[in-house]
Parts: sequence; C-alpha cells; structure tokens
Amino acid sequence: MRHLTSQKQVPLDILGAAIAYRLGIPEKVFETRGEPLIFRFIGFASLFIGCLIILIFIVAYGQLFSWWLLWQALFIPLIGVSWFIFGGWVLLAPHVYPQPHVYMCPEGLIFISDKLEVVRWDQLERLWQESDGKAQGRRRYIVRRSDETLLSFGSELAGVEYLVKAIEQELTRRLLPRALAAYRVGANVSFDEIVVSKRGLRLSASKRMLLWENLGELVIDPQNIIVHEQHLSKPAARIKAFRVPNMHILRQLVAYARQERALSAKPYVAAYISGRPLSFGKLRISQQGIQIEQEQPVTLPWQEIGAIGIGASELMIARQREQQTYEWYVVSLWEITNLEQLRDVVAYVLQNGPR
Repeated sequence: MRHLTSQKQVPLDILGAAIAYRLGIPEKVFETRGEPLIFRFIGFASLFIGCLIILIFIVAYGQLFSWWLLWQALFIPLIGVSWFIFGGWVLLAPHVYPQPHVYMCPEGLIFISDKLEVVRWDQLERLWQESDGKAQGRRRYIVRRSDETLLSFGSELAGVEYLVKAIEQELTRRLLPRALAAYRVGANVSFDEIVVSKRGLRLSASKRMLLWENLGELVIDPQNIIVHEQHLSKPAARIKAFRVPNMHILRQLVAYARQERALSAKPYVAAYISGRPLSFGKLRISQQGIQIEQEQPVTLPWQEIGAIGIGASELMIARQREQQTYEWYVVSLWEITNLEQLRDVVAYVLQNGPR
C-alpha cells in the first residue's frame, strides 16, 4: 500500500475517473507486490540454459553434429531458442501485461486490471472471500457492484488486508442497519447458503431450519463456516466461506439475534414486550416512554429520547429538542430500584427500538 500525498502522483486517467464519478482525490494505491525471487531465478536460469545449448551447438557442431541430418541438427538450437524465449517471457511478462492495482478514494474505489472499473461505496453490495487456509497463503476477494458487475483482487496486492477492512467497514455501515431492520420486522435476511430469520438459521444446502434454541457455536474462519447444534459433537453444517457473502455482517447479525433472544427471555423485558408498565423506584417505563416521578412528573416519549446513560452514581437521559439540542435529566441511582433489570430493559429498547 502506498499513500498518495500529492495529486501529481495520480495518473491522469485515474484522476479523470475519480473526478467524473465524484470519488474525491485518490488517497492510497494498492499495487502488485514485488516479483518473487523464484520467478527471477527461473527466468535467468532459462536464459542461461538456452544460451548454453546454442553455444555448445556452435562450438561442437563439427565434432558432434556435422554427420546429423540437417533437420536433426537444427533441432538442437531450436531447443536453445525455446529455453531463451521462455526465460525472456518469465522476466518480461510482469512488465508487459497490466498488473492489477486498486486506488482508494474518499467515496469509493478504482480497479485497474484489463480495464478501468469504478465502484462508489454506495454501489457495493457483496464481498466474497476465499482462502487456502495458510497464514501467509493465497487470498481471493470478489466484490459485487449494484449493477451485478463482479470485480476481483487478491493477496498479490500489497496491503490487501487494509483494503478488505475498508470494504468491510463500508458494507457494514450501509448494509448492517438494513439487515437489522429486516430482521426486527420478521423478514428473512439471505447470505446465499445461510438465511437468518426470527426462527433461526435456514441452511440451504441441507434445506434445514436450525432454530435459535438449538443453535450451538457458529465458527466463521477464512476457509469455512461451521454451524454447530447444541449437545451434538458433529457439526450441523460445514460451508465453504467463499459461498457466503458478507460474512462479517452475518457474524454481527447472529450475535445481535442471540443477544435479543437472551434479553427477551428475562422477566422484566418480557413484561415490557407484553405491554405492562414497569416501576423502578423513581422511574416508570412503558412502551410509550419513560416517566420520572417527582413533584411535577415528566414524561419522555421514546421518540424524543436521544440517549440513556447509566453511570456509577446516576442515570442520565437526553431529551432531543429542536436544532439538535438536548435537555438532560439526571436521576440518582439510590432513587432507582432493580437496577440490573432496568439495564436489561433499557438495553433491549435501545437495541430494538420502542415497540
């Protein structure tokens, strides 16, 4: 990865594409790593062998090859020329054929390989990852643009880990809220081979629904996604990672669903979900909002609550007013009962929104 500190470091065609697609000035470029020494060795060794064969033919022609038929004798230097051509191709190919590289801009990416392709961050839809399982082994990544164009890159790019992390962050920023919203309203969220729903995980390969209460550990690594069922040693499914897009979002969505179910099972949260008002000393919580009991009770609708914080000695509630201003309410913790249960209810509401 190379940082671009000046606009002059950016080729004109790249700069033109960045301006045309409103990506901003490129900030980083991910280029192909240096040519491995093994290829240089093979190239120079092939050149040496080719030259040696031709030299031997010229020097020893009278002694060794003069009695051969002409077409047989010419076959020897042809072998030498073949070695010479092969060695030259190994050495020159990286400099003749375009090497893939990626430019990162504030608003997207520019891919260079056989041709130039532009992807704005808001056009990114999916990321597939493939690995050979070795710590420093081969990695392959494919991104899908909103027009279903597929663009690939791999571990040949220096700093590819940084590039993949940036792509994952942008996908998470845009797509995780959508996935969470879809899950909350009961819609299915598809990751091709795995579909997440309120009931559990549907495994497309086995056409099986694994309910949340039966789901054990979910292991996601660069090679495989392993789904375990509770109380069983054999995995319920082992899916190749490259068959499941946006694995990082899948991981967060499953964690969210499990946390939501764990909170929902707690008595006070279950009571809140059922619509019962809850009393926590000076606070009363219902599906409509929070009421602070004082000389003149204050009712704060959930829609107006911008933040809730529970500190070491007090609870603070920020009421959002016009022009992004906040009105703060503070309640001492000694005036609150069942504090841990209150934490659970607040965590559930903040995570899922008011009902």
